[in-house]
Amino acid sequence: MVITNKLMEGGGFEFLKLVGSTRSRNLALLQCPSTGYTLAYLKDPSTMIGQATIYIRPLQQDLPLDCESSRPASGPVIPCITCQKEVPFSEMKLHRLSCNGTPKQESEREQEGGQEWKLIKEPTQAAKVFKGNLLREHATGKPLRMKMDVRDSEEDRERELLLFYKQQQEWACPLHCTLVGDVAIGEGVMRYFMTTIISKLQFGFSLDLGGMGRTLLFEGEPDHLVPAASEALIESNLFRVAGRMLAHTFLHDSPHVTGLSPAVIHVLFNGDSEMATVDTEDCPDLHIRSIIELLEHEELTPEQKDTVSDLSMSWDLPAVTKTNRRWLHNKLLLHAKKITWPVEDSDDEDFDLDTTCRITGFLRMFIEIASSGTLAQLLTFWVGWEMLPPELRVEISGGTLPTSSTCFGTLKLPAHFKIDMDFEKALVAAIKSTGFGLV
Repeated sequence: MVITNKLMEGGGFEFLKLVGSTRSRNLALLQCPSTGYTLAYLKDPSTMIGQATIYIRPLQQDLPLDCESSRPASGPVIPCITCQKEVPFSEMKLHRLSCNGTPKQESEREQEGGQEWKLIKEPTQAAKVFKGNLLREHATGKPLRMKMDVRDSEEDRERELLLFYKQQQEWACPLHCTLVGDVAIGEGVMRYFMTTIISKLQFGFSLDLGGMGRTLLFEGEPDHLVPAASEALIESNLFRVAGRMLAHTFLHDSPHVTGLSPAVIHVLFNGDSEMATVDTEDCPDLHIRSIIELLEHEELTPEQKDTVSDLSMSWDLPAVTKTNRRWLHNKLLLHAKKITWPVEDSDDEDFDLDTTCRITGFLRMFIEIASSGTLAQLLTFWVGWEMLPPELRVEISGGTLPTSSTCFGTLKLPAHFKIDMDFEKALVAAIKSTGFGLV
């Protein structure tokens, strides 16, 4: 396979093809074999390419576009405002995509506009220069005054923060922070505010903004956190507020939110949301992951279709069809949660397999039919809060009522229940009476 010189400038390349129906077509990556892309590989029937159009995407950087056109140049000749080169009217748009002017002209233009940070290759230094320029530009602006009364409840202090960031302001203006009811002054007060903001973004608000108890903006496991799928958060513009909080803490050198999914980071850095792929690693439950991965096969057997459809319909999603497989694949990944169910060789040595299967079956049924509010209470009872940990565990016990060890994320279910209604009543009573499994 011959690779053009210009394509080699991209630091490698990858092939993509269109998949999906007419209304939901997406570009899907063709996995690169260990031998690289070869004609034999592309012609292999297993790739399912056939007569499809293959798209080539540079791997490490965008390619510069030459001012060339297969059509004759048309229109008057006009000068480029960057490099002053005279270019035919019909070719100006192509020219602008690759034109940066001479090094001297570009440097002068960036520095005159306070944009010299764009010329710095090291990201940390570029961010430092950008922040310094922005803060100096607004140093004489109207100060922002943020205050909090330490004697108020945690919910009231959170309301003060949210009210402050819901306002439309110039966030680079000087910031004055006041802690009412405390003698603290100076930079320490600002650091307290910034740390509090990051903590709320990372671990959630105590305010119940969506009928789910504690309000989490991000959910999932470390390094795969994604924005919480809550209509209440979206409709209340809370994510806009979160964006302002993130930008403000960035300007004032505070700690950072960590553990976001690579797909989220891709979008935050101006990446195309349609090209941001939710990876199967975002689904830690190996059993559910194996079901979702069936949708990556080119063809499904009737048994496989039934398995996928059973899972999707249990989450109020449609059954799998030929046209919705890619869409359903992403939806199932977003719904997936991890629960480690007891198995025959687990620590539940005093109970036979039939008892273990019966009790865990009651729990599965409870999770499938419970309301979102009840599930939030169950999670709080299980692990101590509504933030989903990397792993949830279930054990069969000899007690009377369900309990849990929140430190270890373990739900302990008594083995004596014979019918699901008795199990449901006991579990609801337990999670509503204590809130935590062990007090």
